[in-house]
Amino acid sequence: MKAFATAIYVALLVCSAAGADLPQLFAKSEVGLADAELKVQRTVKGADGSLIVTAAAVAGKETVSFQVVIPAQWRSSVAKEVPIRLSTGTITLRSVGKDTEAFVRALATAYRQKIDRFEFTEVTLTAISLMGDPGRVVLVQRE
Repeated sequence: MKAFATAIYVALLVCSAAGADLPQLFAKSEVGLADAELKVQRTVKGADGSLIVTAAAVAGKETVSFQVVIPAQWRSSVAKEVPIRLSTGTITLRSVGKDTEAFVRALATAYRQKIDRFEFTEVTLTAISLMGDPGRVVLVQRE
């Protein structure tokens, strides 16, 4: 298995229209940059107060999906020399099965990487919020 590393900027956009079509995963990409767009399918609060977001899109004819777990606890830094308040924490990307495997394959294809075989259940990443405190997200139910 060939390992690869890449930076992904994923915008999770909440769409209030029930049953709206999923976006094409890399429709807004530019040459050399795979800019992924996914739709939030489900949000729930975990028992520990974390926010669990399931995001999905379409890549070719396949649905791609994964979960992002955003913890309730974040560290804030306030420094006089920095004009904004940064919050740092760890998020977890979690597999939802075959749809996540399809996401990894689509990402590898977008970055021209060859993957023969992979196992992905979850990965923990360091995250920085440039605005607001991700641990204080309030879920609003839409009808």
